[in-house]
Amino acid sequence: MKATSLLLFSAFASILFCGRFSTASLAEENRVVDELIWGQAKSTGRMVALSRDDEAFNFFDIGNLSQSSQPLVHEALNKLSSASGVRIERGPDKSWSIGIFHDANVFARLKNDKQAFRVVGVPDELIGALEQRLADDTKCITMTRSDSEENVLLTVILSSQQTNFDECLVSGLLYSFGIAANEINTKTLLGACILHEARRAGLRDREYLSAETSKFNEKCLAKLESPK
Repeated sequence: MKATSLLLFSAFASILFCGRFSTASLAEENRVVDELIWGQAKSTGRMVALSRDDEAFNFFDIGNLSQSSQPLVHEALNKLSSASGVRIERGPDKSWSIGIFHDANVFARLKNDKQAFRVVGVPDELIGALEQRLADDTKCITMTRSDSEENVLLTVILSSQQTNFDECLVSGLLYSFGIAANEINTKTLLGACILHEARRAGLRDREYLSAETSKFNEKCLAKLESPK
């Protein structure tokens, strides 16, 4: 009788533990999905996740203060590249999709020297949109442009702060990978991985991506935990 009771208790405890684990995993997956950026695809009218459709990207970090932000930029983008599977491809022949202007006079230039932005390939439409967001106390602006299907085209980050402006910089870099957050950690890297793995499997629609997140969760956790 005691042995039977012990077996029943053990089975019940196992079910309870698994139930708790599954619930926790599901809650974590839901939090990942909640941090994705959603927009309406023109072709279908359905809500899809903003994400990168390129296999590789290039970036720059320029200005008289850029030496203080470059280490953070390289570290953050290496992590996002590894998680998302979108590789970094540097070189003058590769067009950029992330541009960082870290300069004490960047906002004065935005008002009075727009050619400084045009010369590196920032389109006039984006320059105008950045200028519209200027205020007297502006220290940092981030802006990402996407096409009608919510594919990331360009991200531009402007800062006049002396420090490496972690929160502003990081939020702009994460947004460029389809994540709405201001800290690079396991959860946000997991989100970048799930988002782009799902995209490669043809899942961008909010309804279906949300339902299928668990299929990519284990693979992405293993990917993040593997030694680099």
